Amino acid sequence: MKGKKMLACFITNRPLNLESALKAYEKELEGHGLLVIDSDATHAENVSLLPKSALHYSETELPELLPDYATAFTGKYGGARNQALAIAAWKQSNLAFFDDDTRPVNDVMRRHENALAKGYEIVCGKYTGHSGGVPNLIIQLINTLQMNGEGKNKELKRIFSGVPKNSGQIIVGAGLNGGNLGISLKACESYAFYPTAYRVEDGTYGALSPYYLGGKAVYQPQTKVETESYSPVVEHKMAPGKPDSLRKKLVNEIQGISLGLGINALLSQKMDATEENALAQREKSNETAFKEYLVPYLKQTAKAKNLTGKMKETGLKDEAKEFKAILDLKKDGILLSEDEYTKKVILFFETQENWKAAIAGAKKKLKG
Repeated sequence: MKGKKMLACFITNRPLNLESALKAYEKELEGHGLLVIDSDATHAENVSLLPKSALHYSETELPELLPDYATAFTGKYGGARNQALAIAAWKQSNLAFFDDDTRPVNDVMRRHENALAKGYEIVCGKYTGHSGGVPNLIIQLINTLQMNGEGKNKELKRIFSGVPKNSGQIIVGAGLNGGNLGISLKACESYAFYPTAYRVEDGTYGALSPYYLGGKAVYQPQTKVETESYSPVVEHKMAPGKPDSLRKKLVNEIQGISLGLGINALLSQKMDATEENALAQREKSNETAFKEYLVPYLKQTAKAKNLTGKMKETGLKDEAKEFKAILDLKKDGILLSEDEYTKKVILFFETQENWKAAIAGAKKKLKG
């Protein structure tokens, strides 16, 4: 792939965000291809925002074009990413994902190219700005509730709206994130994202890469010097959601991570993807996910530090209600039903089993 263009992909349902992002990335995109995958509702509006050379697909085009493999290209987050993988394979191009709420901090496309040219198959780009996931928000919540003085309520509103603290520092140890991610042509053709609406499709893609690409396929620098010198970096600016955003993200990601852990267990133990084997992982995986997302720690700390009392003292009624709802979450209450859990675990393996055929179908049917 050395010397060939990369494709820069934006998956979006927000025309205003897309317009701003394309202006911000304009210099970065010079000499590269642009791929936009959007919702049916915004597809027509986005046409005028794109150069004529751009590849532009709505979320339903590939599933309709490839009905035999439609499940690989549906399921919201992972399905849209799989559409991008298939299009990159058709174009025989390396691929870089960027979110429409990011802006380049350095020469991100060149840095993705350079890392892939060195033989890496996946490049974990870095964030500044709003960086850090739900566990980080839980830690911020605990710390903020113990604060005194002005600004406490504002910080709490930010946290419950699902927005991490703004940071000018690069989070060196952060893992794979789909908003700044480089993927080689080989990886595009080797395996697919988990086609799911649980927000774990990107983390799962990185975590399971050793099974499909080998143990040293991911470029993930662990020192500040190397990160600043070679990593692609973007600034991430999230828009706040409603006061229930943190809780909804928390539940969504615990359920998604539980599924990912179940998949990993079957892969690592070389077990067949049967309903029985998938179901055997269900409770243990959910317990691990519950702990990883710090719910037990939050409950213990809330009791020890009287965080519920501190929350009431703020006078934030919606946020206080949400805090109680988070503390009331129970491991078994979040656990997916046996039927849903087994179906979604098996879906991952069916997607991988059919992936090469799906890629071949895309190469045959896509035109332009």
